[in-house]
Amino acid sequence: MNNVTLVELLLAKDIENKLIKIAADLSPMIEINDTKIIDVDFQDEGYFDSFQLIEFIRRLEVSFGINLSADIILSNEFRTFRGIAGIIEKWQYD
Repeated sequence: MNNVTLVELLLAKDIENKLIKIAADLSPMIEINDTKIIDVDFQDEGYFDSFQLIEFIRRLEVSFGINLSADIILSNEFRTFRGIAGIIEKWQYD
């Protein structure tokens, strides 16, 4: 399992679920039970307008106790919920 523990897998799933709940609170286009949404490029699909995206970023920072730089926000990883979950996981382990 490439040194990934069950606890790490559960933590990643919890982060993904929390991200989707935060996003669903902001955008009616996002359904919590949609299993495909985790890998959808939410920026290309237009799930957020600019104000919703700013609020999404703010809520991520507050919810996870992180500070997202412009480099992170503009990265390819920040285009999907799975990518954002990976960013948060890296931040929590560093």
